Amino acid sequence: MRPEIEVTIEERYLELHTRVSSQRFDIERAAALRWCSEHPERLTRPFSDAFEELSALDSLPSNSAAFIQHAAYADIVPGRTYGAAFDLTAPSIGSSCTAKLRLAIYWRKLPMRGLEHGHHHLVVFDFPDGLPPVLDTLPVDLFDGGVSRCGAALADIETWMAYRAAAASL
Repeated sequence: MRPEIEVTIEERYLELHTRVSSQRFDIERAAALRWCSEHPERLTRPFSDAFEELSALDSLPSNSAAFIQHAAYADIVPGRTYGAAFDLTAPSIGSSCTAKLRLAIYWRKLPMRGLEHGHHHLVVFDFPDGLPPVLDTLPVDLFDGGVSRCGAALADIETWMAYRAAAASL
């Protein structure tokens, strides 16, 4: 367990590797729901709440997008909202946005509302103002058993600015 407050400001970002298509989301959702129905004893709170939300989510809403997220920098609380999206390899490329964590799926099995430090997740974010352009540049659906090079991140604006400053000083 690692609270977000213990992470330096320039490292408080979520690495996003691959954008998940609606079709792949449906496959991942079905796999998680199947696992949950076979292991109901594992669905203690808050996982049972996330299971209910995932069950009710027939498809990705038009203002939502799913991604493969790599190695969460901390334990991320349910509903965490980020204010910027940027390119990790060229941090001057990015924009402000509103990205609210809706839910996650861990290992194609366990639905969650938050994220656990150090783990990879399939994450669903709501973007009420639309998807930021930098996230639209991510590769889609690499069904090769791995993840692509990390290309983008979600963060608070202050984190984005600190990351940009640190990258410029290298």
